[in-house]
Amino acid sequence: MRTTVFFSRLWMGTLAMLGASGCGFRTQDRTISAADVSEDRTKLTNFMSSPARPGQPTEKTPSAISREALVDEARIVRYGTDGVCVALHTRTHTSLDVPMSQYRIELNGQRVNIDREEMGVSDWQYTGEREKAVVEFVSKDAAGSFRSTETEQKTFRVIERRTQFCGVPAKQGKITLEVSIPQDDGRGPWGANFVWTMDIPSRRVQLVTAPNTMPTSPPATPEQKAAPAELVPADNAGAPTLSL
Repeated sequence: MRTTVFFSRLWMGTLAMLGASGCGFRTQDRTISAADVSEDRTKLTNFMSSPARPGQPTEKTPSAISREALVDEARIVRYGTDGVCVALHTRTHTSLDVPMSQYRIELNGQRVNIDREEMGVSDWQYTGEREKAVVEFVSKDAAGSFRSTETEQKTFRVIERRTQFCGVPAKQGKITLEVSIPQDDGRGPWGANFVWTMDIPSRRVQLVTAPNTMPTSPPATPEQKAAPAELVPADNAGAPTLSL
């Protein structure tokens, strides 16, 4: 069983004008209706990709762990002529994790600055191998090597972050969300695109909202038991954080 602990750090988003960057991230889309919004049937799932890097990689887990551990979720929680609100839940390995305030998020072509979020940590345990001994030899007539390994328990740590934010109305019934995480290595960001198309009758709807729920974490398999996260006092602002 896997245990994920969330704490509330911040909560809503503000807007700043900026055009969509169109970085070619992995895209998921679907067509929805006003009834889908009111009944919370708008969820899209995706995985972060980095098209600027060699091979255009997407996020992956070790083979012993379901890739679902890294799935990102987005859903529409409010749709109206005055604007759109989205709930976002991201899951990234610790190597990519940054606060959502450092994400680059664009909703319907406008930049969204995240001021509030919840954060959690999930440890996925699996069995791997490590080198126990490596012996290499060279003689006048031959050369060779010997490698000995042993199994060991490993941990794949995933940081989960979630928030809600609002933006300008959809353009011609199409809601676009681009989420990216800038990287300091100069090799390009990781990101994902989500696109919802409202069916024609729904475009005339004045306002519809979804139930007040948040995306849930994927279930863990019996083989992927996770250690519970430990909450410790933060060094700044008196907010709790998670020991890594």
